[in-house]
Amino acid sequence: MGVKLKLARTGDPVLREKCDPVTAAEMETKELQSFLDAMIDYVNRRGYKGDTARQDRVRYSGMAANQFGLSKAVIAVDFAIGHSGFSDIHALINPAIIGHSHNISINSEGCRSVPCIYGMVPRFEEVQVKSLDRSGNTIEISAKGKLSVLLQHEIDHLRGILFVDRLVDPRKANFVRKGQIQDYRRNYMTWAQFTDVSSLTMSV
Repeated sequence: MGVKLKLARTGDPVLREKCDPVTAAEMETKELQSFLDAMIDYVNRRGYKGDTARQDRVRYSGMAANQFGLSKAVIAVDFAIGHSGFSDIHALINPAIIGHSHNISINSEGCRSVPCIYGMVPRFEEVQVKSLDRSGNTIEISAKGKLSVLLQHEIDHLRGILFVDRLVDPRKANFVRKGQIQDYRRNYMTWAQFTDVSSLTMSV
C-alpha cells in the first residue's frame, strides 16, 4: 500500500517549521522513496491538464514535504508549469537558491495549504537552484518566469515561510470562493473581494 498524504492547512504548526536536510542514509530508504512517489502522484493528480469540463479545477504545480507533515527538505515541482496537456514533475532534495536576478516581478500566488486566499507577491524573475535528485545526484536548475516563482514559493515552504508572509499588502489579500477561480484568473488585477490576513503572517 502506498503512502497516504494528509494536507496541512493554515494554523498547523508544521507549516512554520524549518525543514531538516535529507541525509545520504535517508535518501536510500524505502520510506523516503515511497514518500517521494506519493508527492509526485499528488501533484500529478491535481495538475490541470486542459479538462475544460472542470472549469474550477485549480492546478497545483508544486508541493513541499512539510505540507504533508514531514519536516524534511523535499519538494515536488512540475517543470511544465504554464503548459496544459502534459506534466514534467520532479522531486528535489535539499534544494537551495544559489543565485538570482536583480529584477523582481509581482505575481498572483495562492497555496493549497491556505485555502481561498490569493495575492500579489514580489519574486525574483530568475533563479538558479542547486539540489539533489532522488538518486542523490547533484543538479542545477536555471529557471525564469512561472517556474522561477514556483521554485521560490516551494523553497520558502521548507523555511517555514508562506506566501502570505510576502504579500504586497496582507491587509488586502484576495478572497476567492470555490467556483470563482476562473473569474479570478481572468480578473485578478481588479479583484475586489479582500480579506485581512495580517494575523497569519510573520516577518521574513
